Amino acid sequence: MRKLERQRDGLAHQLSTLPQPALAPTSSRLGWHSSVLRSPDETVWVQVDLGTIRPVDVIALVPAHGAAQDTGGAGYGFPLRFRVEGSTSEDFAQSDVIADHTAADVVNPRELPFVVGAAGRSARFVRVTVSKPWPRREDWVVALGELIVVSGGNNVAAARPVASSRSLNSRPVWEVANLTDGQSLLGPQVAREPSPSNGYLGTHEPRPDVTKWVQVDLGSLVPIEAVRLFPARPQDFADTPGNGFPVRFRVEAANDATFVDAAKLFETGEDDFVNPGDNPVTIPVDQVQARFVRVTATRLHNRGAVSSFGLAEMQVWSKGENAALGKPVSALDAFNNESHPRWQREFLVDGFNSKNLILSDAEWIASLARRRELMLQLAALDEQRARAVDASLAFTAKVGVGTLGGILLLAGALLWRARTAKQRAVENLRRRIASDLHDEIGSNLGSIALLAEAARREGDGAHAAEDFSMIERVAARTHESLQEIVWFISPGAVTRAELVARMRESAPTLLGGIACEFAAPSLLRDGECPLEFARNLWLIFKEALHNAARHSGAAHVTIRVAEPNGGFEMEIRDDGRGFIEGEVEPGNGLLNLRRRAADLRGTLRITSEPGHGTTVHLTIPRV
Repeated sequence: MRKLERQRDGLAHQLSTLPQPALAPTSSRLGWHSSVLRSPDETVWVQVDLGTIRPVDVIALVPAHGAAQDTGGAGYGFPLRFRVEGSTSEDFAQSDVIADHTAADVVNPRELPFVVGAAGRSARFVRVTVSKPWPRREDWVVALGELIVVSGGNNVAAARPVASSRSLNSRPVWEVANLTDGQSLLGPQVAREPSPSNGYLGTHEPRPDVTKWVQVDLGSLVPIEAVRLFPARPQDFADTPGNGFPVRFRVEAANDATFVDAAKLFETGEDDFVNPGDNPVTIPVDQVQARFVRVTATRLHNRGAVSSFGLAEMQVWSKGENAALGKPVSALDAFNNESHPRWQREFLVDGFNSKNLILSDAEWIASLARRRELMLQLAALDEQRARAVDASLAFTAKVGVGTLGGILLLAGALLWRARTAKQRAVENLRRRIASDLHDEIGSNLGSIALLAEAARREGDGAHAAEDFSMIERVAARTHESLQEIVWFISPGAVTRAELVARMRESAPTLLGGIACEFAAPSLLRDGECPLEFARNLWLIFKEALHNAARHSGAAHVTIRVAEPNGGFEMEIRDDGRGFIEGEVEPGNGLLNLRRRAADLRGTLRITSEPGHGTTVHLTIPRV
């Protein structure tokens, strides 16, 4: 078991160093979805046109997140059986099978990509053919969030045309173009290293229909393969995915900084661009050479009172490298605020989005593939651990059968010992109750007998009346004491609530007319009080109030009960004359209080000062 735990800890440490997928889409565009299938035997295919024949290194099938479906969640619609092929012709008359998973159901990768190695095979078209779709309640479907094809370190399928044999068109959520739009539950291709910047931000505007631009100087003419725009998600502003990403924009390339001879690479046209959330937007470029690349926002991102144009990062890919990294940036205007230093022009090309370091597509997919591999290993270890636990339990049971007789004997001995201890406790309690009956009830009855004899012998009316009044008071105290003892030993457990309620009811009588205030929680802990706890606490309470009534000369007494951390706390405070404890005549009152507090394993603190009253504070940490 320890060996398995060490292996598991090692895998968990490796996982902590790898990129973490976003786990859920931040855009309304979820991916490609087949039309509804009525049989699990129907075949569906979807393919991407890479634009030219390329050596393919890796292909990744990214699961969809069915956020808009009643059976949604990561891995929605992922096919159970499929094959991946490459071809140089669109009709796949001749094809190269890159991966074949048609013999057995694959494990749903859920939030991670299913990665297939292609070993540099040449292809212009990449097709996924599904032979066993994903089952729903009464039908079958296929869905993918993204299809990534890595060649030379980059995703060459980004924003490329997609075709399918059967597709559901439900814009903007499901459509064929979403398969290569870069928006999925994986989020942006970033490492765990945190970002020092937010990116570039233009000045705020009161309305969205304002034109703004930002551009990068690549230093020389370079062949441009793609432009990639990373949306901002600032750490020192409101946490908004796609913050400042333009609603309408165009991307241009030029040989001159004035862009008089600009070549248009992309334009949104009359339709608003769906906010990409955290996901990058890739614009593929074919056979264009330029030194400058500009993004012009023609309609800004509206955030209520203000409109803005901002980007976390702009990449310009040329010959498999980001030619824009660290190059000069210029813009129509820029947001400058000393309170928000993470917005600067140069941060548009610093290699970070608003949260993390940006990875190449190849590094990112390899890291996510490694994460999936480690998670499968973790699952196997957990299964192995469960088997080890079962084996341990079986061994324990086998040993237990052999020692069951001894255990039963030991249990019997412990039970007999516990019962004997309980009987001794009951006997001790009986002796204490008998002592109480003898000391208090017996003493009081003796007093009544002496007073009655004196009254009979003297026969004087005035003295007899005084003696009979005393008899009445002593008899009343005797009755009260007898009621208390009967209450404690009656069948049924005494609860804290009942004990505190009795204290509240008895306080005015015990104080003999002194005004009192009683504070206790409205709800007290459930469960019975141990009899010894209830008895000793009651006697401390009673003795303290008797002392206040007889000796303090107080006009007001405050009683407070609390239950700090499951314990019990009681404070009795009077505004009487007070005393100096060392000058008080010795007696049993204060000694009894401290003795009973010790029996409760509590702490009793008596604070008194002449002219400033007396406080008795009892703390019992555990009941």
